[in-house]
Amino acid sequence: PLMDQVLTAESGTLPVLDGNGHLYGIIQVDQLRDIWRDEVLHPMLVASDLARKVPLLSPDMDLAHALHLMDQEDVEALPVEGPPGARTCGLLTRTVVRRFLSSHHLHQHALGEHLVAPTEVSN
Repeated sequence: PLMDQVLTAESGTLPVLDGNGHLYGIIQVDQLRDIWRDEVLHPMLVASDLARKVPLLSPDMDLAHALHLMDQEDVEALPVEGPPGARTCGLLTRTVVRRFLSSHHLHQHALGEHLVAPTEVSN
């Protein structure tokens, strides 16, 4: 059932695929707060009725642009298209981006490469 998937979603966002496996939209847990209080509605919920259309990220899109799109859409995650012919897609979340950037920064720092913003460099 849809509610079981939403309640166990790691990111709080689920991609919704159509019958052909193509992206239809996303569902965010926040959308469902009122609905999940009424358990009588749970069996009647259909993902496509609740899905919100959002842009699909390409795997080679840079993170800055992806985060900009998340800001524009006011979402915490956006779907990423899969390889050609694939029936599934991935999901890029702000949390994953933060973890990646933090890990990258720690790695660079361990190598003695102290990252400094251009505005912090004095001439």
